[in-house]
Amino acid sequence: MLVPTAFTHVLFFLFLFSSSFQLSTCYNNKGTVSDGQLFQQCVASLSETENNQDINSSLETLRDLSHDYSLGQEVLKPGLRDHLLNYMNNFTSPESTRSLASSVFASAFGNNLAVHELSAEANLMPLFIQSLKYEPSLSVVLKKLFLLSKAVASAWSAQAFVQNSGIDTISDLYSTWLQTSNTDVPKSIRELLLGRIAILLESLHPYLSKYSKVTESLVPNWCSVLQSQVQSNWSSYSPSTLELLLRTIVSMQAEWEACPSTVFYEWLNDDPIVKHHLIRQDSGFREDFLDIINEALSLPWPKKYFI
Repeated sequence: MLVPTAFTHVLFFLFLFSSSFQLSTCYNNKGTVSDGQLFQQCVASLSETENNQDINSSLETLRDLSHDYSLGQEVLKPGLRDHLLNYMNNFTSPESTRSLASSVFASAFGNNLAVHELSAEANLMPLFIQSLKYEPSLSVVLKKLFLLSKAVASAWSAQAFVQNSGIDTISDLYSTWLQTSNTDVPKSIRELLLGRIAILLESLHPYLSKYSKVTESLVPNWCSVLQSQVQSNWSSYSPSTLELLLRTIVSMQAEWEACPSTVFYEWLNDDPIVKHHLIRQDSGFREDFLDIINEALSLPWPKKYFI
């Protein structure tokens, strides 16, 4: 017996309404269900829609929930993990989707050693590096660098990063966007990129072996690069960028005593009043910045230079 046409239309409408409601529950039900239930609804919604707005809304919710220790581990399970990797590597998808997928991973890695262990088991580091290497959008590159700065913060993750040419990839980024004059990239974005690289290096270097040949060149080389950037751009970079770069230099020198530029220390110690007037922020920021300078000067200096 054939179903009446009018009734068929009603059923079809109800089906569409039900599907739409199921998708919307992921990002509209905050506060009405548990975080675990909301998380699973968001994961399910990624398989039920190809609408970019719905996908991004689900990813935003997953990013916010993945700070939780248990839910962070859920991110590394095959279903959601594969969705995120597909979004990150689909260069025809919106930049916002690639960025949000990276942010979900970054949120899961934060202060969660279990996630680092799961990542090592799934061998995700080479996939993250490849995704960064071929990313065409600089704004998404910034998000993927932030992900890596979270993902390298364990001994095995740092080793995997080095073994899978992570340093070469970062060096290529630096050469492409920062070492050469690129007038198409706004100065503010170039600063952000350098800052993201500095954050990644600061996360990475404490976990490197002091007996590694890679480390023997990596730390001095990159510390020298950051010293040069600070000295050359003192009058043009924002105080927040200068602070970030100097913090990374201090961190490296405190751990390794391997930052090689004697000229940098001489310059930093010379005529501080002339330099300090450039810190045009509130008094609290200015004091913090001067504390970093003093900390840098209090560390062991290269042997060729003596205070």
